[in-house]
Amino acid sequence: MSAWAVHPPVAPDRSGGGGAGKDALDQWKASSGAENPMRIWDAWRRFRIQAREKRHRVILWGSVGCFLLLSFLAVLGDGGFLEVYEFSRHLERVEAQIRELERGNVELRAAMLALKHDPYTVEKLAREELGLARPDELIFEIFEPAPSPA
Repeated sequence: MSAWAVHPPVAPDRSGGGGAGKDALDQWKASSGAENPMRIWDAWRRFRIQAREKRHRVILWGSVGCFLLLSFLAVLGDGGFLEVYEFSRHLERVEAQIRELERGNVELRAAMLALKHDPYTVEKLAREELGLARPDELIFEIFEPAPSPA
C-alpha cells in the first residue's frame, strides 16, 4: 500500500437512531466546513490529483535538473569534453613536433653517412666552412662595399 492511498475523511453514521447521530453529524459539518459528504469526497479527489500533479512536476523538474547537471559536468567537469578536446589538440601538436624531429634525424643521418663515406662531401665542407684550399689553388673573396650615407 503506497503512502498516497489514504482514505478520505468519513462522515459520521446517520443511522445511529435518534438525535445523537444528527448532533454528531451537525458537529462534524461545523468543524469540517462542508455540508455535503460528496463535496468532501470531491475535495479529497482534487487534493489527490493535485498531489499527483505536484509529484509529477517535482519528478520532471528533478530530472531536468539532473540532466543539466550531468551535461554541465560532461562538458566542463574533470575529464569532460573540453579537457579531452584540449588534450587531443596538444597530442596533435606533439605528434607534429615528433614528425618534424624524425625528418631532421633522417637528414642528419644522411649527412653523417656522406661525411663518413664520400670524400667529395668532406672536401666541399672543408672548402665552405673552414676556407681550406689545395696547395695549387688561389682563393678570391669578394666583398661588397658598404652603402655610403646620403
